[in-house]
Amino acid sequence: MATHRIGRIERRILELVEGAASDVVNSAQDVCLSADDIARDVYRCWPERHPTRAEYVSVYRAMHSFVRKFPQYALIGGKGRTPLYLYEPDNPRSARTAAEWTERRRAP
Repeated sequence: MATHRIGRIERRILELVEGAASDVVNSAQDVCLSADDIARDVYRCWPERHPTRAEYVSVYRAMHSFVRKFPQYALIGGKGRTPLYLYEPDNPRSARTAAEWTERRRAP
């Protein structure tokens, strides 16, 4: 893996991605993380409170930066009320899961 200067949130995203990829119990685990999941993990705020808008914005920026530094991952969603998801486009199950989740959230 190439060495990149990555921030605190990006390091946590990388840990979550590597943890999902090396999950011994479920070896077919797909990498598909939402901005909500990452914000809750980074800021450890759930269930006492929801992440603030500033915390969400920092997570969104970190996700975009992460994808620029690690092009094997991509983002989907993030427009309007559709959540932003990080997924692996080369993994058909990961891509399908991310697409289904964004479609499910769009439906009224």
